[in-house]
Amino acid sequence: LATRHKAFGYYAHRYGFRELALQGFSTTEAIRPAVLANLRRKLAEANVVVLFPEQDPPGRSLQVIAQQTGIPLSPQHLIADGLAAGQSTVETFVGNTCAITNGLQGQCDEAAGEALVRRWGMLADHTHSTAAAAAS
Repeated sequence: LATRHKAFGYYAHRYGFRELALQGFSTTEAIRPAVLANLRRKLAEANVVVLFPEQDPPGRSLQVIAQQTGIPLSPQHLIADGLAAGQSTVETFVGNTCAITNGLQGQCDEAAGEALVRRWGMLADHTHSTAAAAAS
């Protein structure tokens, strides 16, 4: 799982794949040739098939890495810090899981993800109403 920094170790550990943090370059400055050569080598050794941006649109440096290595950018960016705008923890987790699955050329079961989000919402609603009843 090639991303900008180490933020998805739990995915890598749980699902048995390797996390590769693309570090050693600035997001605002040009990438030095030696750094690019090192990244190219690491990506090839890890058999990386897609780069996962953590912002939309992807940062210029990640775009350059994709162009120079021939490794495509995932069309879906990951949420590495916090929650997706207007979404719950579970919605963010499901979105990241689908982005990773689809990016690695699998097929996300979106219906199962939506069912999980609905179930989580029902549990949260039940918890809130139980807490409100206990408080009154």
